[in-house]
Amino acid sequence: MERKTEEISPLFGFKAAALFLIACLISGVFIPYLFYLMHWDFRLGMLLFLPASLAAVLSINHYFIRTEKGMSRGFILTFSAESLVLMGLAYLWLYQGIVF
Repeated sequence: MERKTEEISPLFGFKAAALFLIACLISGVFIPYLFYLMHWDFRLGMLLFLPASLAAVLSINHYFIRTEKGMSRGFILTFSAESLVLMGLAYLWLYQGIVF
């Protein structure tokens, strides 16, 4: 009698962590700094770009790196839902002063 064992793959591997770091640096540091240099509110840059880039990394990790599903309806729905939730949290954090 043989047992079937499933190998559990890590949810966040090296590729996803590298993408996450790059997204955080670009959308959390460089883009707000560009907004600051243009004399715009740097919080607006963080509100628009940071949640969208983090949602993109999380969606890409699930649909392209971990599984080979690729661009599908699930990818678009996941990206949209994550973007909306993260933008709501970013709004509370940046404009309302609520720190989690």
